[in-house]
Amino acid sequence: RLKPGERSELIKSNADYINGYYIIKLKEKKPPYVPAVDQVAGNIENYLKEKSSQDMARREADRLRKKIMELKNAERVTFEEAAARIRYKTKRPGPFTRNSYIEGLGAAEELGEAAFDSKPDAVCPVALTQAGFCVFTVLEVTPASEEGLKKERREISKKTLQEKKIRALTGWYSGVIKRAGLINNIPPD
Repeated sequence: RLKPGERSELIKSNADYINGYYIIKLKEKKPPYVPAVDQVAGNIENYLKEKSSQDMARREADRLRKKIMELKNAERVTFEEAAARIRYKTKRPGPFTRNSYIEGLGAAEELGEAAFDSKPDAVCPVALTQAGFCVFTVLEVTPASEEGLKKERREISKKTLQEKKIRALTGWYSGVIKRAGLINNIPPD
């Protein structure tokens, strides 16, 4: 545990977007506390309103999904025709990957997961996006290219080997420092 003003040891980043090491300096420690209800009443009210409206929106999206499924099965129409019959317009974003940005919907991890778990032309489960809840169908699945997969596999292998080398070097260096009996005499700021 660090005290205010102290620095941490060298820490290796495990994040994908930060490649390297860092040191943390603790500015201050604040004791944990539970605020009074009157201090957070507005936040609680806003949370409950948001949760309630989100639940209502999901129920409505589920109702629309069921209606589209009924029309598709009973009248043998396409997803677009079924949506048009219940007076909803469809949108066609371009191709996307599991965790990519989806045109018109934003970053939609839940939709990406549901799309990749579904078969083409099936009415997929309702998914939450930045734009709200979405009822959708998968039109087409483009398989991953073998060359791209091999390239990514090589990159992962190279990265893993580099991480192993760094761990081995760090372990060796720590052992050398311990055997040499070096002491850090630099005072923390």
